Amino acid sequence: MSVRRAHGGEALGRYAALYRESARRWRLTRALPASLFAALADAGPGVDVWLAERDGETVAALLNLRGGGQIMNWGNVSRRDAWRFAPNNLLHWRAIEDACLDREGPRLYNFGSSAGLPGVHAFKSAFGAREHRYVRLESVATWVSWIRRRT
Repeated sequence: MSVRRAHGGEALGRYAALYRESARRWRLTRALPASLFAALADAGPGVDVWLAERDGETVAALLNLRGGGQIMNWGNVSRRDAWRFAPNNLLHWRAIEDACLDREGPRLYNFGSSAGLPGVHAFKSAFGAREHRYVRLESVATWVSWIRRRT
């Protein structure tokens, strides 16, 4: 299995395709639109897509956002038939290794939320990740609150 870091529309297209496949497996009621990933292609140099490839096919992808002295893992997706090769582990390992080699780069690799999922928490802990609590400020438009109360 080979791993490479990529940028731009082609890489985000590969991520989006695996995301759609994963969203079906996760049984998401409302998957993110492809336009989100297309928009990220124009976001600039802080968007990294790590691709795991086997026999010329992309089998897993990792989307990281860089800025503010850290790398924030937005999410990783993979094909079920590739799980026996642990591509998600390899992608994180290579992204962390790359960050460590950059002497002037980020000082924090943020795995993001585990959303109360024990398996996700265990996966991140295996890398030495530590849980941190933080305050999240969310602003919701008045009309959205009104609709939520009525549905």
